Amino acid sequence: MAYFLGIAGSLLILLNFSLFSSRRINRRFYNDQNKILSKISSTIRAPHPVIGIAALAIGLVHGYLMLGGLPLHSGTLLCAILAVMGSTALLGRRLKIRNWLKAHRLESVFLALMLVVHFLMTKGFISF
Repeated sequence: MAYFLGIAGSLLILLNFSLFSSRRINRRFYNDQNKILSKISSTIRAPHPVIGIAALAIGLVHGYLMLGGLPLHSGTLLCAILAVMGSTALLGRRLKIRNWLKAHRLESVFLALMLVVHFLMTKGFISF
């Protein structure tokens, strides 16, 4: 069960990444004319925050079930980055902080790197 929660959480993170990447690919290579990429972006845009919250919740449950708690681990750091990303988006919009979206995107780079590190650590390829 916990293993499948990990997969589900990872897929939700990848789904949220597809919002930005599909929009960028459409803009750079298709001059915003690719209907499939436009449909992907418009479909994911509205549930994007809910998907992020779901990924965080699933990640916390996954970690608790796998480790019997939430000790400091690569997965815990993943959840922390997700929480920071959500806070950045929420506070940035509410408080009208000018560069909140740039910070949110930079945080997504850290999230992607941490997701790879977490996967490699859990599969035994790297250890600290």
